[in-house]
Amino acid sequence: MALAVLWETGTPLVHVVVWPPVAATLVFWLLMRQALRRHRVGVRTFGPRWRRTLDGHVAYYLALDGVERRRFEREVAIFLDQAEITGVGTSVSDSVRLLVASSAVMLTFGRPGWGWTDLPEILIYPAPFDERFRRSSRHVAYAGMVVPRNAIALSKSALIWSFRHEEPYHVGLHEFAHVLDMEDGRFDGVPCGLPAAAQRRWQALIEDELVRVRTGRSVLDEYAGSNEAETFAVAVEYFFRAPQRLRRQHPELYEALRDYLNQDPAERD
Repeated sequence: MALAVLWETGTPLVHVVVWPPVAATLVFWLLMRQALRRHRVGVRTFGPRWRRTLDGHVAYYLALDGVERRRFEREVAIFLDQAEITGVGTSVSDSVRLLVASSAVMLTFGRPGWGWTDLPEILIYPAPFDERFRRSSRHVAYAGMVVPRNAIALSKSALIWSFRHEEPYHVGLHEFAHVLDMEDGRFDGVPCGLPAAAQRRWQALIEDELVRVRTGRSVLDEYAGSNEAETFAVAVEYFFRAPQRLRRQHPELYEALRDYLNQDPAERD
């Protein structure tokens, strides 16, 4: 039927018979090449120095069993192979690169089919910065920022601090949560990839939590009261860093994050 329609509309038969198979073959080849590259990177030996960095700084990694640790290492290696991480006025060591990658992989670890593709350049600044990305000595300074389709900016000192301390605050998780939020082109606290019914549930949850933060009835940091996007990003921090507190005081929000990320950190805690 399709051939008959194309023939009647004057489409040259060579386009019908030849080009679709060629295009399909090309797409298949590109996908296979990408998969093979991911496999080669994933099975590459994760060196002892890299493993010592994870052992010494990433509590999430330490809570995994042996099989899960190997998968975490593989996902970190794949992320580092794909991401462009650049220092701005500072050096970027392998340890810092590993902390950036670990922040991202923690979010997607429960969903092995998810990946961080088409990321903008990740810029590492030595310290918190102002809105013009200059080193800030003012009270208002940014430890991280996502510029849609342009860059992810992180303060190196804030990133290292986040992994060295047990407080819920974590700039890496926070900024990569924003990336998940922005995947659908909106900055609204509703993460990407949700069906319509789940989107409505998320929107209601985030709006309710925003009101609770602003009225002092939430466990979340007051910065979550800035807007819906910050409510989501701070909630992600608490989900990973203070899961028992979040589940106890905000069970519906915890359950929504658990289902979306397919992880249950409160059970590991």
